[in-house]
Amino acid sequence: MRFRTTILTMLVAITAFITACSQPPAAEKPEVVHYITALVIKPQRFKVEIKLPCLTKPREVIELRATASGIIADLPYKENDNVPASASPQTVEKVEELKPIVRIEDTELQTAFKDRELRLESARRALKRVLDYADSTKEQIDAAQTGFDAANTAFKAAQQAIRNTYIVSPMAGVLTQRMRQKGEFVNHGELIAIVNVLTPMVVKLDVPEAHATRLKQGQEQSITFAALDGMTRKAKVSLVDRVAHAQTHTFRVELEMDNADGAIPAGVFGTMMLMIYDKPDALVIPVDAIKLEGNKKFVMLVGADGKASKREVEIGQFTQNSVEVTNGLKAGDKIAVLGARLLNEGDAVVIREEPGAGKP
Repeated sequence: MRFRTTILTMLVAITAFITACSQPPAAEKPEVVHYITALVIKPQRFKVEIKLPCLTKPREVIELRATASGIIADLPYKENDNVPASASPQTVEKVEELKPIVRIEDTELQTAFKDRELRLESARRALKRVLDYADSTKEQIDAAQTGFDAANTAFKAAQQAIRNTYIVSPMAGVLTQRMRQKGEFVNHGELIAIVNVLTPMVVKLDVPEAHATRLKQGQEQSITFAALDGMTRKAKVSLVDRVAHAQTHTFRVELEMDNADGAIPAGVFGTMMLMIYDKPDALVIPVDAIKLEGNKKFVMLVGADGKASKREVEIGQFTQNSVEVTNGLKAGDKIAVLGARLLNEGDAVVIREEPGAGKP
């Protein structure tokens, strides 16, 4: 009985062995190949700019106020008309040299002026007679001189009153508001109109404290106005505040822009691109080529054997699509770009496209 059991066991073992030997060997698992795009690293110029919003404003806002009480005799300019600059009424020899924006009725003043003029001439003749008369006493001379001085003072006051009826703008600009009309009465000091000086136009913006030192007085910048069909104009820095805003930690900056053609209105928004970094021989790669593992950053090198290997890198400045590598890569290295984040150490790769350096 024991012999038969032994024989059966041997037969089962032999059958299992023959069956195992007759099966074909298991097929080897095929190697997975990753299709990627790659980039050969070459030094290139790398510039980083930030976009800053800005706002245009008039260079000056001039209030034209009545320098005399009376009825407005002439106000030929309408709102949005260009108005000329003029010398001050107090500095010209003749009022005909002035270019007034507003004239106040001066008929009564002209009458008073002629009366003062006649009185001055009379006082001048009286003083001359006293001085020419050899027997004139000191008291007579002093009285005649006092009379002449009083008449001269009154004459100049009348002359000044007439000049005050001429209201001028010291700078050329645009009449943006007109509060009074021809024929209306105005009191001394009353606001009649407002002139905005729009050339040069002032461009105002706030610059973060980290970048304020990059702007210097006289420096030229480009301003783009999206609302004006993308118009771009040059402007020069005219002011950089020396004290930062207490809450925002920004510095107020102003630029002046030529606007002789009047194409740029006041109160429109624009943008200024401020360069904050410029390096002529940076190693630049696309942001998509970076793999993040915790606080570390890696790229996947592509070897001559078609295998991927991981390389830790350090980065510097960056833009929306590109980043500068400051350590870990050298010129001539080939890295995976599209598909890089799916690669692991030792993966086989096939390059579908090599865009080349300079187009990260």
